[in-house]
Amino acid sequence: MDSSKKIKLYFTGYYVVFPIIFIVSSFLWRAIILNKEVSMVATDALSIIGIYYLVISIISTFVYIKNIKSLIS
Repeated sequence: MDSSKKIKLYFTGYYVVFPIIFIVSSFLWRAIILNKEVSMVATDALSIIGIYYLVISIISTFVYIKNIKSLIS
């Protein structure tokens, strides 16, 4: 698998698949099984996703900078 396909696969996993799985599972577990308010579940889930995106973006930035430096050297 070449490098560009790996990057696309990582991007899809980290920024699309994992957050969707988390939101769906969170709504299923807390709203349906535990009978919590939907607004509370939505607020909590979206807050966690926001923090997740921030952390993943920072990590991705450092990884891409490291890859660019290795290509230049």
